[in-house]
Amino acid sequence: MSASWFNPAEGGHGIMIHLLNSEQAWMCWFAFDLDGNRAWICALGTINGDTLEFPNAFTVEGGNFPPLFNPAQIEEVPWGSITVTFTGCDTGMMEWSTDAPGFQSGSMPLARLTSLWGSECVPPPPTGSFAYVGLNASKRLAVVETAGFTVVKTIALCGNPWGMAISPDGAWAFAGLSPACPGIAVIDTATGLVDSQVDTGVGTLIRNLKFTPDGAHLYAVEYFSSALIVIDATSLSIEATIADAGNEDVAFSPDGAFAYVVGQAAPGLRVIDTASRSVVHSTDVGVTEGIAMTPDGKFAYLAQPGNVGVFDTSTRTVVANIATVFEDVPSRSVYGQADIVVTADGAFAYRSVTCCAKVAVIDTATNTLVDAIDVPAHPSGLALAPDGTAVYVASPGTGDFTVIDQATNTVVATTTLGTITEPINVAITPN
Repeated sequence: MSASWFNPAEGGHGIMIHLLNSEQAWMCWFAFDLDGNRAWICALGTINGDTLEFPNAFTVEGGNFPPLFNPAQIEEVPWGSITVTFTGCDTGMMEWSTDAPGFQSGSMPLARLTSLWGSECVPPPPTGSFAYVGLNASKRLAVVETAGFTVVKTIALCGNPWGMAISPDGAWAFAGLSPACPGIAVIDTATGLVDSQVDTGVGTLIRNLKFTPDGAHLYAVEYFSSALIVIDATSLSIEATIADAGNEDVAFSPDGAFAYVVGQAAPGLRVIDTASRSVVHSTDVGVTEGIAMTPDGKFAYLAQPGNVGVFDTSTRTVVANIATVFEDVPSRSVYGQADIVVTADGAFAYRSVTCCAKVAVIDTATNTLVDAIDVPAHPSGLALAPDGTAVYVASPGTGDFTVIDQATNTVVATTTLGTITEPINVAITPN
């Protein structure tokens, strides 16, 4: 909403608003007092959804035109308070309260006069959950409103997005980036703006991101070095880097005591003690691209080429292997890595089969393949709906984003994000 605004019925005075970050805004109202004298009324305020609150507006007195200007002569005179509420991309209402001499309280409608070049405004979407889809080739995120399954915004990034995560409260989205702009982009989901970036070091590629069960830490899986980076979720500072952990994915025990990290290099799976932040166990499970934990923490399901492995967390052994090979080709694809999720009730695991345009469905009670759902080519990233009704699928090979109904295991909607976008990963906000 950074722009110039005015009352169309009263051309000749107006306000300029600039959003400084996700929490603060600055405004100046170029107006006149009741005697016709020019008045500049400015304020620093806070952002609260569609409303900007400026409780301490002031006018400025005492200056002279350069070169006679003297900063010491400037005086900020308290004026009153101003509230701006946006009702759309181009409309709003301004209300003010003042007892300053020469002014009176009031309100007026606002219309957008100008905007920042290159900026865009998207009308406030309906409430509910949103999918943040990493568009790897186009260096953007697509924000998809899940109720209507429509794209409501795209967000430009400085690098290619890989790993995706949403904070437990839904306030922040995180995108792990490529070496071209190494780090983790932090996006304010209220404004759709990149707020900051966590620096993970030159040449890093953040393959996956996961929050600990208590939401206190964000774990980042670095692809090239197989390091596991531990980030404080509040300060966004890096607290530890665990070497040789794994380079693909991470999952946690329900109590957060252990992190299970998988990767392409032997042994394939390492168990990390999150208190000591050290590797306490390794199991040779082979190349593993994704991992998902059952809600009770008893088993971890592993996405492997042509297979889903079942890892018993108590014995720390693989107790089952479930084939997911279709059309006699391996399930790995050059378009993206396989992903796997386990439903909130623990009854099923869904695994993207990147080679074969399918999502495999595993019954966790019997550890058998019970369905193979046809989806757009080269499915990669998966995410579950917060209410347990759907599975979302990102397909980089075709540029499609798909939703599967969990009750029927059928595709109920697909939206095309562009053939050159490569949607590779997805994370869902809470309702």
